[in-house]
Amino acid sequence: SIVVRTEAVAALSVWQGSTKRDRVTGFWQPIAARDRSTVQEVVQNSASTLLANAPAGLLVDVTKLLTTLDVKTDNQAFATWVADSNRSADVRITALRLLDNRKYNKLPEIINTLLIADNAEVRAEARDLLVSRDQDRAIAIFSKLLDDKNSQITEKQRAITSLARIESPTATQTLDNWADRLRQGNVSDSLQLDLIEAFKVSPNPSREAAMRQFIASVDKSDPLAAYRIALTGGNANNGRDIFVGHVSAQCIRCHKVDNLGGSAGPDLSNIASPKLKVDRRHFLESIVSPNARIAKGFGTVVIVLDSGKVVAGTIKAEDPTTLTLLTPDKKTIRIDRDNIDEQQTTASAMPEMTKILTLREIRDLVEYLSTLGKNNQSEQIKEGTE
Repeated sequence: SIVVRTEAVAALSVWQGSTKRDRVTGFWQPIAARDRSTVQEVVQNSASTLLANAPAGLLVDVTKLLTTLDVKTDNQAFATWVADSNRSADVRITALRLLDNRKYNKLPEIINTLLIADNAEVRAEARDLLVSRDQDRAIAIFSKLLDDKNSQITEKQRAITSLARIESPTATQTLDNWADRLRQGNVSDSLQLDLIEAFKVSPNPSREAAMRQFIASVDKSDPLAAYRIALTGGNANNGRDIFVGHVSAQCIRCHKVDNLGGSAGPDLSNIASPKLKVDRRHFLESIVSPNARIAKGFGTVVIVLDSGKVVAGTIKAEDPTTLTLLTPDKKTIRIDRDNIDEQQTTASAMPEMTKILTLREIRDLVEYLSTLGKNNQSEQIKEGTE
């Protein structure tokens, strides 16, 4: 199966490195670093077969394996992949990085072609590779891109990140101009987090002043003020990866999406359905402040009756006169509100993700949640545009 083959390729990729845990059982089993020549020879002899027979979903992993082990293959095959618009962006970008790693002599021509490619991620990768070859041209492209209202948000975000890594007076001035825009409140919500992160990576007095003024301008009465820059501009694909595979967050252990996941929390398969009228702020609040609003049926309440009896359970139904609880032993109890002396809601079982996820990860997760059940196509994740 594709799962087993993916794991096999992953195991080969880390063969030469020291490991602490068994990849199959997860048990602690330290293994010292090994000579990579053995696995390198095996993969080298099988490289052509691997590339010819690997399904589309495995091509990225196989290409990374060949790069990691420095296995020699025909560069022209990967150049063909890069130019093939029918292949996924991940495959094209991985092949492009392999060619860059090998210093392929025709790479400058390929990069020039990809600057106007049909895919935003491929274009962004080409721009980043251009920096080391023609820095002035790359900076000019970044600057023009950031002012283009028709450019993809993802491309603008990548341009900001790239500019922060370039040591050049022109790049510095471009980012300083954007610091002025942030100070004046003229930056799209979807770019604010990227700018602040860029300023932290490459600080100067102008940028630090802009960040201070931006932080001071938020509504202090809003409990979500510190996290509002994570409302829009996320990457839904990355958000899905966090939801499914983040080691600490482990969202899928408690929440279902399309019948996969746990049941300790609400099923999120259709959480963004227009019928539910749930907005991004709700998603953000649920992540950073899970106790603010607990979903019906998942918050435990403790009720003290007039008689002194204490009852605890989750609210399964309620109306103006009664509460229906499901107790821990799965019994259903109906309680008249007139008989309630005191009612307390306990804390949500969901941890505060601010202690686990970065702001960028929270933004990606919000973006992913906003796709679930939208037009009944939760798996359809499109690139955002401004």
